Amino acid sequence: MGKTAWLAAGLIMIIGLLAGGCAPSAEATAPTEEPRYFPEGLRWLTEEEQSNLLETALATAATQELLETGLEYQTGIRWLALTPNPEGEGYAGYSGFEYEIVAVGIPVSVPDDADLYPGVIIWFGMPAEYIVSVAIDPETWQVVYEASYPDRGTPE
Repeated sequence: MGKTAWLAAGLIMIIGLLAGGCAPSAEATAPTEEPRYFPEGLRWLTEEEQSNLLETALATAATQELLETGLEYQTGIRWLALTPNPEGEGYAGYSGFEYEIVAVGIPVSVPDDADLYPGVIIWFGMPAEYIVSVAIDPETWQVVYEASYPDRGTPE
């Protein structure tokens, strides 16, 4: 089953659950906090904005270094919830969400202090050997967070 089919199947299942397709069991406990919806400011990006995101992400140092290896790559646009670093400036990590989640309106659990940005994920190698995730501020087109790491699903 392709990535698009998995995404569609997952969204259909989630929508069914949200619409009451599954009653909670007697043992079910209420979550400690309500999920937070994506803010109204998150929206579909224009084609020009998506192009700017990809151009900015492909220009980062980590991406350029991996591009020089000659590995094939694929890109995808996502939403990234960045978690502030408790020890000071910057971010300690992120949670990623499918780009299409904005249109579906599915609630997501993110910390109240998380900053939400559009981002790009780049998979290098087929199957993926390395991944680069880049969060970009669409008002300034500056990179606000970047992480690169080996794909954990690939044996070394």
